[in-house]
Amino acid sequence: MRVEEAQVGKRVAVRWPLQRAECLGIEGTITRAWGGNHRYSALDVLLDEGDTHLFWQHELEEIIARA
Repeated sequence: MRVEEAQVGKRVAVRWPLQRAECLGIEGTITRAWGGNHRYSALDVLLDEGDTHLFWQHELEEIIARA
């Protein structure tokens, strides 16, 4: 996910877990963005399971709405 795509309310899935392999593929909603328009922004994501985790934007991918 690019920095300009990381918007509060956007649905995302974890794609690159680094130290959090248990989160791979889990979906959630961005609740807060940190860092502005820098190369790397951190994002608070409310996961569908109810937990909130902090991710770098490159660890996430946008979920395209399914018809």
